[in-house]
Amino acid sequence: MDLFGKTWRITLLSIIALEFISFCGYTTSWVNALGFFMVVSLVLAISIYKLEWGFLVLVAELLIGSKGYLFYFDLGGKTISIRIALWLIVLLAWLFKTIWTSIKTKQVIFNWRSSDNFYYFLVFFVFIILALVNGQIQQHNLANIFFDFNGWLYLALILPAYDLFVVKKKSIIPDLIQVFTAAILWLIFKSLVLVFLFSHDIGDMIFVVYRWIRTTGVGEITLIQGGFFRIFFQSHIYLLVAFLLCLVVLIRSGLLEKIKIKNFNQGQKFFIFYSIFITVFAINIINFSRSNWIGLVLSNLVLFLIILFRKKWQELFRFIWLSISAGILSALLILAVVNFPLFNPIGGFNTTKLLSDRATAFTDEAGASSRWSLLPPLWQAITKAPVLGKGFGATVTYRTSDPRILESNPDGIYTTYAFEWGWLDIWLKLGFLGLLAYLILLFKIYLIDVYQIAKKKFDDASVLVIALSLGMISLMAVNIFSPYLNHPLGFGYLVISSAIIERLRKR
Repeated sequence: MDLFGKTWRITLLSIIALEFISFCGYTTSWVNALGFFMVVSLVLAISIYKLEWGFLVLVAELLIGSKGYLFYFDLGGKTISIRIALWLIVLLAWLFKTIWTSIKTKQVIFNWRSSDNFYYFLVFFVFIILALVNGQIQQHNLANIFFDFNGWLYLALILPAYDLFVVKKKSIIPDLIQVFTAAILWLIFKSLVLVFLFSHDIGDMIFVVYRWIRTTGVGEITLIQGGFFRIFFQSHIYLLVAFLLCLVVLIRSGLLEKIKIKNFNQGQKFFIFYSIFITVFAINIINFSRSNWIGLVLSNLVLFLIILFRKKWQELFRFIWLSISAGILSALLILAVVNFPLFNPIGGFNTTKLLSDRATAFTDEAGASSRWSLLPPLWQAITKAPVLGKGFGATVTYRTSDPRILESNPDGIYTTYAFEWGWLDIWLKLGFLGLLAYLILLFKIYLIDVYQIAKKKFDDASVLVIALSLGMISLMAVNIFSPYLNHPLGFGYLVISSAIIERLRKR
């Protein structure tokens, strides 16, 4: 497995170029439109030529794009994001190629039932369709139904994904790993650059950067302490996965022998992974996401218990010293960036105070207060239709203290169909049976399938599969407080990781 091969270089250079065009497009609308159609045309062409290439581009956008508006096109007042465009292109290209090949060969080319997960996904999809029908029966606002449901359409990517990974068994995993590596490194770099810019005096340029980040939906930038800004991207959720993958590789040093990095020996490979591990740790600090922290703690606890159960004391020692040393070095890295003597540093970063204040502010801080204010009316709405749910578009009214909402609703009374409590949102829309179908699906893929791989032989492939499973455990924990497993970011991870796990199980 070559970590920094040709695909990695092409991906990283493409991301840099597209980010630059996106930034220019913020100030000049025609540049944004040009970038949108340039990406759409290119992906359409390569998807028809080689579907897996288009799929890799879609994955790269998912990893760096957060809400998916790095490029967008305004069509009669309706904004079409690059994510929607790429999703549609890959699906249509797959459908066209599948139908065309079936006609030419006069046989069914795509056999979905070749996947062991077929019936689990089928049952889950039935409840999704029932929630859509239920929303219309309940006479919810049609616009609310559409915008509540459209994110779930991202799950349709399970068709081309499983076709590529499981049915046709394309050799896409090595390229996928390189795309993931390039995107993660870019997320790290972009986050650290923003920390630097917002902790130094760079003049009015800072307002342009801020508006670009907000307009493209990449993330949020919030002042939290005397000159120090919280830098949070929704795509940072994938840094949890990167953290766990690096940690597993570093703990099981034999994995490094399988990874090819040109002209680098074992020790140098360890240094590369350890450096990535530290920077990922640092980004998970500066995004100040309590939900992400909970996901990270829970997945690390599970990993700790796995090592303890297997009585691998050397691996347990590595786990402890890697976690402690990386925590210290990541804090030092943030201090170095914030206080770097260029452009007049203005930021302050008191590590202990910031982390303790953020971790304990569950009710006083506006966002946390609003989340807890939502809980009683949300639970009350669930109890009115606990079994089958209220369908997509169901709304709840509550009092919020979010300053962004207070600008348009001074009394704080707010009605919405989108909720921070991810699992409760799913329960409200799909009902308990739909929620149960989802949990059974996740249990089957990330516990039973992983166990089937690990019990045969605890080799390097099984260890990496366990890392993917730990990533889903993180997402499931995060989804308690922040909606990810009912969002394209979570669906994307489900689609890709489940396809990889089944492919490796059948290798």
